[in-house]
Amino acid sequence: MDRFIINIPKKVENDFLGFTFLSSLFTNTEGLINVDIELEFKSTRWFEANLASTLGAWLELKLYNGCRVILSNITNSIQKIFKKNGFYERYQLGRIDDTYDSTIKYEVFSVQDSDDFSNYVSHHV
Repeated sequence: MDRFIINIPKKVENDFLGFTFLSSLFTNTEGLINVDIELEFKSTRWFEANLASTLGAWLELKLYNGCRVILSNITNSIQKIFKKNGFYERYQLGRIDDTYDSTIKYEVFSVQDSDDFSNYVSHHV
């Protein structure tokens, strides 16, 4: 299987650069099917927790296309957020209770789940 490596920026925030990176993630991997994709976090020091939803949408698409996605060299602080908000739990990578209720729970919805999504937004956002 071929391997495609993507270096995650130092910061992925709710700003133009963060959105540009996430957009390029979709664009630059659009035709990849049945390949290993490594997301290299070695330089990443911050990843906005709410942007895990966009990363998750990309990940679901890549898994659907038969790709294997490897998350490498993630700092403990980013792993902790991904475990607290449920992102890691979705992919059986671990879980931490969010004792202080400091994150919005990561959820995946299908197109048919519009009522569930509406309830989720009303309750959590």
